[in-house]
Amino acid sequence: MNWDAIGAVGEVVGAAGVIVTLIYLAIQIRQNSDSVQSAAAQSVLVLLNETISIGATSPSNARIVLAGQNDFDSLETDEKLQFTLIMISFFRSFDLAYQHRRNGLITDSVWKGHYAQIRSLLGSESVRRIWDVRQNIFSEEFQQFIESIEAPASDVPRLLSMLLGTDHGETGNDA
Repeated sequence: MNWDAIGAVGEVVGAAGVIVTLIYLAIQIRQNSDSVQSAAAQSVLVLLNETISIGATSPSNARIVLAGQNDFDSLETDEKLQFTLIMISFFRSFDLAYQHRRNGLITDSVWKGHYAQIRSLLGSESVRRIWDVRQNIFSEEFQQFIESIEAPASDVPRLLSMLLGTDHGETGNDA
């Protein structure tokens, strides 16, 4: 075997090594992408759960959240502030979810749940009033997104009825 043949074998082995390395890197990048996507979804869920737990861990906070969504003006001044801060916290969480969605870090199925929750909150006139006053603290893209949402009628009165045991399953549909 001469030196040219040995050199050619070396080049083939080297090329095979490069191909194996590229395949390995592609797999690693894909796994990293999946990890980043999972971490993004998890970060939003943690923020939302922290905000939800404000109302879930305290009867007085739960009352403020329900009353605030139903009739903001019925709250005392300190309760209005508390309700406003809770709603801003929700919007901060949704803003993060929206940014992650725009960057492709949240899947359609995860986003669908966040979107439904945003729409539901915006169905409350009180929440909409808070948004109208404080929207300037959010990115222009998120402001435009929120403004594009056609909010449903508020489901808070029905939720209150359900919690009080006076809801008998009416949906408001006559069909």
